[in-house]
Amino acid sequence: SEILDRISLIQETPSEEVYNSFIIKYSYNTADDTYRKTIKVDHTNNTLCNISYYKLGLREYDVIESVSIFDDLTASYVANWLASHLSLPRYQAEYVCSPNLFLKVRVGDNIKITDNEIGWTNVNATVTSINYNKNSMTIKLVIWIIYNSIENISGY
Repeated sequence: SEILDRISLIQETPSEEVYNSFIIKYSYNTADDTYRKTIKVDHTNNTLCNISYYKLGLREYDVIESVSIFDDLTASYVANWLASHLSLPRYQAEYVCSPNLFLKVRVGDNIKITDNEIGWTNVNATVTSINYNKNSMTIKLVIWIIYNSIENISGY
């Protein structure tokens, strides 16, 4: 494997950074400075938000007012993307890697990680930082272990 060793503790995001209710105002009308449409994704219509709501109580994300979203499909995609990424705790860790990984990954890439020390196998993670010098390379990851567990149990 090109990921050699974890060099940090695993850190869970604080519950203050977990949200389970998302509102997007969209279809902006410049003539009267109003948003014609609103979408809400929360525990009533999203499985992950529902799990979060019953675990942490109502956690409302700031209302998003988008002047660039006009269609329902895009608004729904954005609101559900936020729910998928912010409704449950995430974990962060830093790993030292083989320098040739520098040519294969970029910040924002999703990868699978195995960390035998803590029993993770092929867990989804997102690269959030890459630090490269001539002797070594480190990457910081957001690890979606809870999402993997739910996916494996429920088939989502």
